[in-house]
Amino acid sequence: MNIKKKERVGEEKYNEQGYLMKIVRYTNCHHISVKFTQPQESIVTSGYDKFEIGKIKNPYAPSVYGMGYTGVTCPTSENNKQLKEYKTWQGVLQRCFDEKYKQRQPTYKKVTVCEEWLNYENFYEWIHSQSNYEQWKNNNDWHIDKDILVKGNKIYAPDKCSLIPRDVNVLFTKRDNYRGDYPIGVAYNKSNDGYTAMCSTKNGRARLGIYTTPEEAFYVYKHFKEDLIKKIANETYAKGEITKRCYEAMMKYEVEITD
Repeated sequence: MNIKKKERVGEEKYNEQGYLMKIVRYTNCHHISVKFTQPQESIVTSGYDKFEIGKIKNPYAPSVYGMGYTGVTCPTSENNKQLKEYKTWQGVLQRCFDEKYKQRQPTYKKVTVCEEWLNYENFYEWIHSQSNYEQWKNNNDWHIDKDILVKGNKIYAPDKCSLIPRDVNVLFTKRDNYRGDYPIGVAYNKSNDGYTAMCSTKNGRARLGIYTTPEEAFYVYKHFKEDLIKKIANETYAKGEITKRCYEAMMKYEVEITD
């Protein structure tokens, strides 16, 4: 080992995040290994120039929306393009911790994420363990859902989430800001002085008739919507697009007047 290598191995410096880093291996100025001990031990390979100016990031320091961290074991990109897994994880954290996003989308006001998924490594392993991972990976219009397995759920967590195609996702999308004072699936029809039952389908909005009370219109909507959910559950499960747990939850799903 030359003098420069001897001098630089063991050199310590704080990075711009405020974490102490220590050089544990020095091959040349372009290839060094730096060790972090907090918030947990990790080793990062980089260049000495970045070490000098504190630009080497601690992979276990909260850096995504002030809460998430990437770790070192799972890739975030490939060929200079962010992986779908990483972009999906970022999207989850945005919904949970980006206040501007919550203002634009008030249904996420009280939504958060479990501590386990603050670590991208854990999220990456979960998403790869899903039986419909390949369908999710190879189709653009897919989503991560937190509402089907546990109705009313406000926490993104491995035991509460599913990967689903758009046709399933739209079944459970609610537009509370536009609904007004009537039950879900019901709108006042001024020209008939009655209440219209309506339900969105993949072919457009189905009008289910006009009724004398909001409650009567709701129960027509309820039966139509629950049948529609079961129909799409059977179709998507047969194609392997949803997991068994998601299928079973959809088959038991009940639409309530308080939804």
